[in-house]
Order: sequence, then C-alpha cells, then structure tokens
Amino acid sequence: MRVNKKKPEAERAPEPLSQKTVEAIEARRAVDEAEHELLRAAAPVEQVTEEEAISALSRAYAQYAREDQESFIEILVRPRRRPTDWLQTVAIIVAYLFLVYLGLVFVQYIAFFLPLIVFGGAWGAWWAITSQNREYEYVVTNGDLDIDTIIAQRRRRRSFQVKGKEIELMASCSSDEYRQFQGQKLQTRDYSAKAGDPKNWFIVSQYKGQRQLTLISPEERVIRAIHRFNPSRVRYNRMTGL
Repeated sequence: MRVNKKKPEAERAPEPLSQKTVEAIEARRAVDEAEHELLRAAAPVEQVTEEEAISALSRAYAQYAREDQESFIEILVRPRRRPTDWLQTVAIIVAYLFLVYLGLVFVQYIAFFLPLIVFGGAWGAWWAITSQNREYEYVVTNGDLDIDTIIAQRRRRRSFQVKGKEIELMASCSSDEYRQFQGQKLQTRDYSAKAGDPKNWFIVSQYKGQRQLTLISPEERVIRAIHRFNPSRVRYNRMTGL
C-alpha cells in the first residue's frame, strides 16, 4: 500500500518589525541600562583598610620623590675619537718632529735654545694632543639643559644651554623631523658620544641669539625630565622610550 507523504511547506520569512515596535524595544533597552547604572551607583563603596591606604600613600610619595629627584640630573658622556682627532694628533707629532729637525739643522745658530725647542716642544705637543680628550657633562635642572665641555680633565667651558620651555623641538635622530631639519641651513653643534648614531637626539633652539641644531646622547631619564616641562615640544613616548 503506497502512502502519500506531504512535503513540508516552505518556512515563511519573518515579517519586518514595525517602526513603533523598534522604538519600543529601544526605549525598553534604554530603561534597562538606566536601571543598571542606578543599581551600580547605589552599590556600597568598597572599604579600604588603613594599611592599604598607607601603602597607596607610600607608593604615591615614592613616585613623587622619584620625579622630584629627576628634576636634577647630571651625566657624563665620553665621545669616541673621530678620524679628524687622529689626523690632528698626527699633524701635531709631525710639526714637533719638523721643529726639532730645524733646530738640529741650525744648531750652530741656536745651540742655546735647542734644549728649549726639544723639551718645550715636547711639552707643547703633549698639551695639544691631550687637549683633544674631551667629555661632555649634561646637567638638567627643572627641565633646563646645560652642557659643559671638560677638556683633558683640566678645565671646562660652557658649550650650550637652553631652558626647557624655550625648546623649539627635541626628538630622536631616527625620526622624520630630523631629516627635515637636516635640509635647513642651521648651525649644528655635536655633543654626542658617537657621530651619526641613530640613538642620538637633536634639539632645535636659540643659543646666543642664533638658531641652531644641537646633537646629544642622552639617557632616557634626561629626556623624561625635559619632557615633563615641555611635553608638546619633546617627542617622547613613555611606552617606547622614543
């Protein structure tokens, strides 16, 4: 016996909701969210123990003390000798040997001065060569940067200074801004540890009435200390260190 099975009817697509129904659903959802916010606002505030409060205050004071301590920073940078330094050293030695040679050639005329030429020239050559040994001292005081050049640990001179709030721009030498300023005719002063190092930073500012570009090799705490007093001009990101 054959049984005829009826095929199921195709499911009908749901009818679209009317505009009033949609508005009602959205109104109900807004009411639920408002009730949720009221319940959360009315929830009791979590109580903090005295020990936890003292600990939080201690952490805040330590953070404040650390930042206050960083308002004065002093670091010493020893630059590497550059090819020009070696050329100057060779030139000084050659000049000294040539002077001694002249003294020996004309010894019959300047015999009395020959010891002065030999020993005095040697001392002068030593002084000139050791004067190429330089160090740069960076001092940051409340965002203001001073750079002193220490020559052979014998004397120092002030080479650069700028107030933190007067910095036009300070950024990494690996940034696009540095390449833009390289195309400008700015007087450049290099007080970095290594010339051409992408880890160097540059500062565009006025010094002695002249706009110049200054290269430095700062530690991150130096950058951070200056950034605190001029955050809009110092391109420092606390997360990346750049």
